[in-house]
Amino acid sequence: NKAGDLERKAYRDGQNKQIEDSLKELQKGLQDCREKLARLEAVQPQPPARVGPPEPANRGIAPADVKGVGEGSNAGAGKPGVTPPGGSSSKAAPGDGN
Repeated sequence: NKAGDLERKAYRDGQNKQIEDSLKELQKGLQDCREKLARLEAVQPQPPARVGPPEPANRGIAPADVKGVGEGSNAGAGKPGVTPPGGSSSKAAPGDGN
């Protein structure tokens, strides 16, 4: 039994040493990558900050081709007999005490 225990202990010790060596190599590689990234970021110029999406290029659209105010996705909103998007109405919601 003692011989088996010593053999298992030696095997575990060997595995632990391999794991520690692998971990040291990974940590060294990670540190090298961090240093390289820091060097690259220091050399690269920072682009100007953008607030919104880029402006579309002017493609020669004539003013007559552009939709006016009130046209588009809200067409029909506010007209009698037309349900606005979202389906809201003046009826009370179920379960509100009526």
